[in-house]
Amino acid sequence: MKKPKFESQFYFNQIYRLRQRAIYFAVLSLMVFVYVDTIRFTQPLLNQVIVLRLLVQLLPITIILITSSLQHQNKVNKQVYYWITAICVFFIGVGHAEILVAAYKSQHFFPKVGMAIILYYAGILLALPLAFAATSSFCIILYATITYSSVGLPTDEVISTSVFYVVFSACCVFMNTVTSQMLKNNVKLVKHINDQANTDSLTNLKNRRAFFEHADHIIKQSYRKHEQFALMIIDLDNFKKVNDILGHQKGDEVLTMVAQILKAHSRRPLDLASRYGGDEFVLLLYGINEKDVQFICNKIIFEVEQITKNIADKNLTIKLGISIGVVFNDININHSINNLVEMADQALYQVKNNGKKSFAIAHMQHAIQTDNDSDFMSAL
Repeated sequence: MKKPKFESQFYFNQIYRLRQRAIYFAVLSLMVFVYVDTIRFTQPLLNQVIVLRLLVQLLPITIILITSSLQHQNKVNKQVYYWITAICVFFIGVGHAEILVAAYKSQHFFPKVGMAIILYYAGILLALPLAFAATSSFCIILYATITYSSVGLPTDEVISTSVFYVVFSACCVFMNTVTSQMLKNNVKLVKHINDQANTDSLTNLKNRRAFFEHADHIIKQSYRKHEQFALMIIDLDNFKKVNDILGHQKGDEVLTMVAQILKAHSRRPLDLASRYGGDEFVLLLYGINEKDVQFICNKIIFEVEQITKNIADKNLTIKLGISIGVVFNDININHSINNLVEMADQALYQVKNNGKKSFAIAHMQHAIQTDNDSDFMSAL
């Protein structure tokens, strides 16, 4: 099953920030190590160590940094990024093993614990998936063990060091799994809280807050791409009588049924149906022309009339209807959402003043009234 966009995006943003900070810290640490090398080693060993630091440590770190940024921009496939990062981490480990060997041959001390830092990055800080983290760590340990043995390090020292690397790496990989699961759980919790904050509990439509956030995004996109969208404010006529005569439970049922009608007309990714407040709704339709909007308005009015017929069976005095005010954006103007809502409201008031149960489209300079004709009803 495809993950919700919010959940996936939030999760990968958190991972990206963790990686970036880890990589920057790795660069800083490498600079410190180079400084320590200048104190610890003398020529010609120092030149050899500096070359190894640059070629098999700084260069791979730079590649990881660039690839991570490209992957975050969706310019590099995730699997490709994981492979590149795992290979680069392996070469960083190779660099550490080769420096240790060079120091050992020159009878200089070089701490093996530095490899633990690299394994820590491989297992946790770069937040690689479990398989890639385990593979890169295993390859680093295997290379280090073979290299240490080949230069004549005591066997018991090689074994104890390798065992330490394995145990430490296993702990890192285990923590990778635990922290990854914790982050995923946190993402689900944040998504749940976000859904609650942006969803109307009665109708399950997005609420007023979510509408304004979405509308702001739509306005920016439509202005950038020169595409038209329609904003529709929808108000139930005589809804108060439903609550007063049939009770609030029946009123809630009516609101829910109207919400389902509006939701059915907003199935495209950038469309949005939301409850604006009380018995008022908002419908945002992206990339749509006036003719299609007129058809949708008529269809919504017709469908709400079917609800009215059901109510009339219980009480003939209730004449439930629906009025709609519509406004289109001007593709050459970067509108404010408040301005568009005000214009749609004015169109809605025009409908209310002219007998309700219809819709009006407000243009940039004027509003026109469109009647609900019987030809449409007969066509349905």
